[in-house]
Amino acid sequence: MKSTSLILNLNEVGMQDLEIVGGKNASLGEMIQNLSALGIAIPGGFIVTVKAYREFTSYNKLDQIIPELI
Repeated sequence: MKSTSLILNLNEVGMQDLEIVGGKNASLGEMIQNLSALGIAIPGGFIVTVKAYREFTSYNKLDQIIPELI
């Protein structure tokens, strides 16, 4: 299930996954899915999901430090 994953392949996501992977990653996923068939080479990759980022920042108490620094 995408919503609980911490890492996903770029070719697995699209604009329907915006809240899970963020805008840039969702767009890259769309590009891979739609432009590869046209012969446009787009390198694959992986995504650290929003859930993974939030768990990391929470565990390391960065979710408290970052707002103070900003």
